[in-house]
Amino acid sequence: ERSPELRPGIGGGVQLHSGAALLQDLGVDLGFAQPMRRIRSRAVDGSELLKLDLPSLMDRFKMFVGSVRQPSGDPASCTVMRDALLRAIADQLP
Repeated sequence: ERSPELRPGIGGGVQLHSGAALLQDLGVDLGFAQPMRRIRSRAVDGSELLKLDLPSLMDRFKMFVGSVRQPSGDPASCTVMRDALLRAIADQLP
């Protein structure tokens, strides 16, 4: 972030995967984040390009998912608005 101040309402949504777990370990409160269990991507014409079920992928590739799984076993993946994420990180700064 290059701006000298946080500006609410600037930026779009951000997907967090292992980064969500890392931020929570650092004390950043992501209680406002929306949990993510599926990822879908569509082309301009509406046709489906990608469809992922995160819990199924995590079960299939267990050896690779340590940092993307919450202690409960649920995916740590979530979506947040960029300005809310920056505010939550800034709140943890001294």
